[in-house]
Amino acid sequence: MKKNSFIYLIAVFFAFLAGVAVSSCEDSKDDATSEGLSIKVFSPTKIIEGQEVMITGTGLDEVTSVVFPGGVNVTTIKMITPNDIRVIAPAGISPEGGELTVQAGNRSVTARIPITVGSPSVATLAPGDQAGIGSELIITGADMEFFEKAIFPGTEGDVTVAAIDFIRKSTNILRLRVPAGIKSGLTRIRLVTCGAKEVLLPELELIAVALGEKGPFEGEWVWASGAVWGSGGYLGSKTPDWWQVTTGDELDQWGEVPGEGTAEAGMVFSGPFLTKKRSDGTVEEGQYTVDMTKTKTDGAGAIWAIGQLITQDVTVLCGRWPWAEQHNVYTYDILEFTPDRIVLAYAPDGTGAWDNALFWVFQRKGSSSSTYPVDLNLAQGQTVTFDGIDDIADWWIDPDFLVRVDGTDNKFTFQAMDGNYRINADKTYKHFIVEVLSNGEPARLNADGTGAIWVIGDGGIGKPSNVNGINWTESKALCMAPIGNKKYRITLTAGSQINTDAINFKFFHQKGWGDEFTNDKISTSSDLILLGNGSNGADPGNLNLQPGVTLESGAAYEFVVDLSGGINSAVLTVTKK
Repeated sequence: MKKNSFIYLIAVFFAFLAGVAVSSCEDSKDDATSEGLSIKVFSPTKIIEGQEVMITGTGLDEVTSVVFPGGVNVTTIKMITPNDIRVIAPAGISPEGGELTVQAGNRSVTARIPITVGSPSVATLAPGDQAGIGSELIITGADMEFFEKAIFPGTEGDVTVAAIDFIRKSTNILRLRVPAGIKSGLTRIRLVTCGAKEVLLPELELIAVALGEKGPFEGEWVWASGAVWGSGGYLGSKTPDWWQVTTGDELDQWGEVPGEGTAEAGMVFSGPFLTKKRSDGTVEEGQYTVDMTKTKTDGAGAIWAIGQLITQDVTVLCGRWPWAEQHNVYTYDILEFTPDRIVLAYAPDGTGAWDNALFWVFQRKGSSSSTYPVDLNLAQGQTVTFDGIDDIADWWIDPDFLVRVDGTDNKFTFQAMDGNYRINADKTYKHFIVEVLSNGEPARLNADGTGAIWVIGDGGIGKPSNVNGINWTESKALCMAPIGNKKYRITLTAGSQINTDAINFKFFHQKGWGDEFTNDKISTSSDLILLGNGSNGADPGNLNLQPGVTLESGAAYEFVVDLSGGINSAVLTVTKK
């Protein structure tokens, strides 16, 4: 594969992550009413000054004012229909949020859902010194979902990057690239909210040229987990599968480069530059190039190396040949590359097939899997579009959260209740992992029965199949879909996502160990499921099959936990679909 083609594929995939499209939304909450005047729904429920707020209900053509938290009154109202009005969120709203009220003469009605107020701000900018055309900027802060564009000074006027073109946009982070047409010099990029307020980024030197071609390694990399360094067969092995070392003192010792074998060490690829960071705070800098045309084949003619990495004045972490005639390594075969994983190899000139070679395994900082997350605020019934995945028609779609729109491959109707969600695109198992979020983290169950319920256990349970089974691994906990009225659902197909003859899992309040639904907090009258009590052959709260029961292979079974009676009086129903 040509280098440019390789980079293009990576760019397309990350474009998909930034390009989830939202096309419609619904709200099924009860009306707030007063003598024909009502609020059914308003959107958004989290606002900033200058943002348009849409209110739907009945009798709204008679509304004379809309009162925001803090008693701020708005009388300029745009009527779309008698049941649909628009207002602009005013200045002076209480930052603590509160009630939204509409008034019509001597009548008024207050929305059942409180309104909250955002406060967009910027904390950090990386890189913090200089950036050229195509450089990726990583900006952290708070309430950043309200930023709708970034404005750069240009040679012929301002250059604007719209939010739809950001690499990633979430509450706490923005990622975007410096556009063409910028003006060189020390400047401050402006972020603009949907309410037209501007926030200045820290001062940064812009350079109106590309700082080297952006290769696929762009960003910060650290040691992966497991065996990350060691020996294997040249033109044969794909990882260090003969003699292996993990990060820590042993790798520091063998690599003879103290501070580079620890988990705290890292290396940053930026434009043509490579910066190696040791755990003691020292750094080493140089340059690098990537050539994806320099492939190598194994003895059977299959591709072994997919390209070559060449460094200058700097090596990768522990980039030293440790055996006879020890020396630094500056040329590496690239055996594997994904957006989150790199595997490199080296052997001295003249090394024969299956002779000794040295291997390195790195992962992108902050990543530990082949999943790519997008955080979204979704509504039940909303259409979600995924772009950038060529084989999406082959992906398994979790029916608890998404249903494919008829006649399309990449459009889906969202099935769960309104809320914040993280959608992970798992390219290894070709499915979307959907999880409920709270403040940017996996949600837990709240005392009032809202939030999330998680499934952990074994018995062949896993999605999209039990090849990816949980096996009591807390990080792989499955999130149940909230379906309304404090009910949560998970659907599993017998024979592929759950065993037909033996199961053993339970429900938890969080994604991991902690509060759980033991048998004194959950009950069931199912003739399929045995709820463990510690003395009937199953641990308290664990779900087993009733004696003599076998699930029908290929049939889907719906597990629903109902918390309407309280989180300590849960009721489980199990239905064959």
